[in-house]
Amino acid sequence: HDFNLSSNDSWAYAHSLDFAFSVVEIFTCLLNGGTLNIVPSVVTEDGALLGEFVNEKGITTLFQSSSSFDRFAKSASAVNSLRYLFVGDGEGNPAVAKLWSVQYAQVQLIQLIGTPKSSMCGAYTTIVAGSSKLSGAAKSMALANCYVLDANQMMLPLGRPGELYLAGPVIAETSLDSSTRSNDDYYRNPFRNSGLMLRTGLNVRW
Repeated sequence: HDFNLSSNDSWAYAHSLDFAFSVVEIFTCLLNGGTLNIVPSVVTEDGALLGEFVNEKGITTLFQSSSSFDRFAKSASAVNSLRYLFVGDGEGNPAVAKLWSVQYAQVQLIQLIGTPKSSMCGAYTTIVAGSSKLSGAAKSMALANCYVLDANQMMLPLGRPGELYLAGPVIAETSLDSSTRSNDDYYRNPFRNSGLMLRTGLNVRW
């Protein structure tokens, strides 16, 4: 609902199954009737090779971690087929994002906001062409409930900084690997009749 995805899109499956991005790559593609292209591991680790793969397969939708995006943006040749390039939240290079957003202004460069404990990211921000910021004004995903709370988990008014909590279907309430799931991060959602909300550790404000 957040993006104009369709059966005409061609996706790159470039991440390991134990990485959260793989869930989005596989199932968002299939649920929209798109074409899923499996990227060889040797290609995912080389920005130039990945650029060649994108062009060869006509990839329209690509997901990259912050570090992978830096490598891809510096090495890839023209990628004219891309419509969306999603970048995970993390310590990316703002100068790289700025250069990319100018060079490929036709590509929507979107930073996803969330944590590994959410089954998908709960919010996103579009990086405006020429911007040096890797994050800015964000919008919550259609299936996510976003709350900005204080230290006592009370709702904060507009303009007041606080911590981002996520709730709704985007939250993975169980994990195959219990070591990645801390009960201290999950709370009963006091703003809904049922379900959990996840403490992300991200400082934000409305």
